[in-house]
Amino acid sequence: MTVPDTLIVLAIDPGLTGAMAFYTPAFPERVVVYDMPTVGDEINPAELARLIVSHSPTVAVIERVGPMPRDGVRQAWRFSAAYTTAHVVCALLNVPTTRITPAKWKREVKVKGGPEGKEQCRALAIQLFPACAASFARKKDAGRAEAALLAHYAHQTLVYNHSATRT
Repeated sequence: MTVPDTLIVLAIDPGLTGAMAFYTPAFPERVVVYDMPTVGDEINPAELARLIVSHSPTVAVIERVGPMPRDGVRQAWRFSAAYTTAHVVCALLNVPTTRITPAKWKREVKVKGGPEGKEQCRALAIQLFPACAASFARKKDAGRAEAALLAHYAHQTLVYNHSATRT
């Protein structure tokens, strides 16, 4: 992976209540976040593509998730469709994409899973991105916080480490 001068990391927390974040390391105190665009009970691929194109990300990272055992068939199907839509839109837009499990990135940023972890994510996002604190103010902004932290994590581990070992 060649790391360009102006890096923009796209991170996607998939799902109907998920979010996406655009992180530019040149402005480390800021992150741009959006709730996942939806139409009814599906991700809106055209709006997702429009948002991605408007920010011109260099790389993308998508949280690699699957249905939980407690999920019903309908919920699992919707979640899978949302995850797939995010992945396909990035592929069609030729954005190099990596997928990372929640356990891996959350362990690295030292937040838990579940409801307690969601609140930890909001608090950490407010701390890391103080200029954007209003984007994480509400309890329902946990998806935004997770996307922002995933983008920050991706920059720190995937992109930064790779560029440091380039010759």
